[in-house]
Amino acid sequence: SRNASGVLVVAGGIVENPAAYARLLDSCSVIWLRATPQEHWDRVLAQGDERPMRGQANARARLEALLTARQPEYARAHLQLETSGQDPEAAARGVLALLQESGAAE
Repeated sequence: SRNASGVLVVAGGIVENPAAYARLLDSCSVIWLRATPQEHWDRVLAQGDERPMRGQANARARLEALLTARQPEYARAHLQLETSGQDPEAAARGVLALLQESGAAE
C-alpha cells in the first residue's frame, strides 16, 4: 500500500540502480545514514563480512573511493543523519527523531 508505514533498509549500492533509487525517492522518506569512511570500514570488519572487498590489498582505499563517488547520489536523500560513533540503538533513536522533526513520521 502506498500509505503503509515501515522501515526498508537498502544497501548503499541502490544508488547505482537509477530506476530503483528514483522509485524509493518518489515513494518513501529516504534517509542517508552518513558515516566516515573509517567508520564504514570498521563496521564491515566488525560484521565479519568483507564482501565485496575480501582479499584486495587496497580494499580500504577502494571503499573510500566508492563512498566518494556515490556521495552525490546519497545527497539526493530527503534527510541525512550522521551516525559516526553511534551504536545501532542511538542511530535508531536519531532516525526516529529526524522523522518526527521533518513531519515524515506522522
